[in-house]
Amino acid sequence: MTNTTKIVTGFAVGTLLGATLGLLFAPMKGSKTRSLIVDKTKDVSDSVSNTYAKAKDMIASVKNGKTATEVN
Repeated sequence: MTNTTKIVTGFAVGTLLGATLGLLFAPMKGSKTRSLIVDKTKDVSDSVSNTYAKAKDMIASVKNGKTATEVN
């Protein structure tokens, strides 16, 4: 794992942890907080899925002879 990957991973985990703790300590009803956590988790999951699909398509295109700049 490169230093850049470690930094990005640490930043992402720290952001997610900070957001979760912020929601848990926010002055809202528990049911609203849980609902918000579920909604945000779905948003993050969708975002990760979309990013993965784009990366997968880009890798397939590069393997088929296109350059990375031609894919975008």
